[in-house]
Amino acid sequence: MHLNHPPIDDVPLELSDQEVAILMERLHQITDTLEQHYYAQLHRLEQEARCASYPGSDSAFDAPESDPPF
Repeated sequence: MHLNHPPIDDVPLELSDQEVAILMERLHQITDTLEQHYYAQLHRLEQEARCASYPGSDSAFDAPESDPPF
């Protein structure tokens, strides 16, 4: 993603202590939500890639036991 300006330009630089605390809490909530959402997609992608790497296998559980889980 290419931005014409840094995202900090959209955030007021003069915030009260309370406003900073609220902003940081909201950013943590957004980050947690994104991580949870994209973790599921990445996990699904890894499972598909793992299945594709073992021809004839219908499941990642069919992988050889010597194959590490991650």
